[in-house]
Parts: sequence; structure tokens; C-alpha cells
Amino acid sequence: MIPEIIVYSKGGYSIMKTIVNMTPHDVTVYGQDNRAVVVYRPSGKLIRLSQKNEIVGDINGIPTIKVVFGDPEGLPEYNADIVYIVSAFVKSALPDRTDLVVPSDPVRDPDGRIIGCRAFGV
Repeated sequence: MIPEIIVYSKGGYSIMKTIVNMTPHDVTVYGQDNRAVVVYRPSGKLIRLSQKNEIVGDINGIPTIKVVFGDPEGLPEYNADIVYIVSAFVKSALPDRTDLVVPSDPVRDPDGRIIGCRAFGV
């Protein structure tokens, strides 16, 4: 088991843990100076919610469906030493999982595209 290392800073404390990116995209974390601090590459594993499509009608012959989301797929067992980066959609379905975080406080390029984040949302 990897011990937690507590680092004290101005705003409180930080706990050092292993961070695993469970999304298909790089997650770049920026400092307050707008410089990239770290990039979390995709782990190759994804956490997704199962889904079932229910046809509810059609519009001009195009089917309309209701998507019903179910249980998570690819969700690891809880491990106090690991934090998983997931989509906001997955996190919202699993609010009690304290080991799941989402990229938050977005950083945008001059064209307005999100290129990273400054924090992790819990």
C-alpha cells in the first residue's frame, strides 16, 4: 500500500495520491500562471455508463429515442490510494464515490476551446 503524503500549503493541505485518467482524452492541469503543470494521459481504460435506447416515436420518419442510463462499466473497486479522472457525466451518476474527480476550472485557448483545467472537481 502506498502511504499518503500530506503536503501543507497556503490554502490548506494536499494529499498525494496516484491519479489515473479514465477518459479517452489527455487531461492537462495548469497553474495559476497559465503554464501546464502536468498532463495525465489516457490510461486506456474507460468508465462509462451502460445505456439502453427506447424508441418513443419518430419525427418525419426519423426515430426519436429515450436513452436510459444504467450501471457503470469499467468501474474499479475503491482504493484509498488512487483517484480516477472521469467525465462529469460519470461523476454525476456516482456522487458518493470520493475517488472520482472531474476536470474543473477550465483553461481555454484564444479561440475559446478548452485545453485543460486548473482544478479537479469532487
